Amino acid sequence: MAALSGPQKAAVVITQMPAEVSGEVIAQMSETEVSRLTKVVASLPELDPALVKQVMTEYMGRVQILSSVRQGGVDVAKRLLRERFGVQRAEEELERLMRSGDSRPFAFLHGVEPERIADFLADEHPQIVAVVVAHLPSDLAAKVLGALDESQRAGIALRVGTMGKVPHDAVAAIAASLSGQLADKDVTPDGDRAGKGSSTLASILNRAERQVERQVLTSMDESDPELAEEVRRQLFTFEDVLALDDKTLQKVVRVIQPKTLAVALKGADEPVRGPFVRNMSENAAQDLLETIESLGPLRLVEVEGAQVDIARKVRDMEAEGAITILRKGDDVVV
Repeated sequence: MAALSGPQKAAVVITQMPAEVSGEVIAQMSETEVSRLTKVVASLPELDPALVKQVMTEYMGRVQILSSVRQGGVDVAKRLLRERFGVQRAEEELERLMRSGDSRPFAFLHGVEPERIADFLADEHPQIVAVVVAHLPSDLAAKVLGALDESQRAGIALRVGTMGKVPHDAVAAIAASLSGQLADKDVTPDGDRAGKGSSTLASILNRAERQVERQVLTSMDESDPELAEEVRRQLFTFEDVLALDDKTLQKVVRVIQPKTLAVALKGADEPVRGPFVRNMSENAAQDLLETIESLGPLRLVEVEGAQVDIARKVRDMEAEGAITILRKGDDVVV
């Protein structure tokens, strides 16, 4: 088993399926995946039947784990752990994981280099990878996401963004199984709970390299534009606009509609109004304050909507290269 790579195991599985089933599976793959898989199938050596049985047993175990992500339950978790580790160790593992709570189920990965985690997860199902990434601390998750193959990255991010609350027993089963595999590979280490998917993904992307953020969001714009927009709102907020340096904010003020800015600042106190007012001409600032006063009562949703529009405009300006937004961790040359 140790001599077989992940792609070779996949090739073994596909060759053991009935033709009609394997055809349906291949139909769900991309052209690149089909090309890679068929090449491996064509180059498979003659395998011992016992080895084929081992591969299929491992495959069925992974299918059961994926099912447990959606269904969960203590009984499911126990069964998976028993099949993987045996009765005694399974009980110990489950008890340990349940005792530790559900905040750090993948703590055994926290001391492992992000690149090694990405390599370790390379052959796992994308849903499993997404569960792991969503439950890692945001800083580590960002680095792991950046270390994943570019062809996988956007898909994993999309799954994280749309992920609901995963039953803890299912997370525990996945964690225990991966922990065992990590030990089998002799990788020695030197979770945060996933909440709303979009918030988790935004937290990860806020700490990711800029090119990773852009690639993920560009791909998401095509596959799930609503989720992409929700993540963007959390990536850069109106409060972030207030923190821009004066030179950048002056450029922003020039392109924002005065009425939109007035609505966004309705009810705001001096610390919020100040950055905009001081970066306008005296006449423009006076006009802004008069417009705010003339608006009358506004619903909170209108004010927040205008603030979101301004934050979105700032992000558009950055994407166009009109301004540069410095984030924590950016390398700066003065």
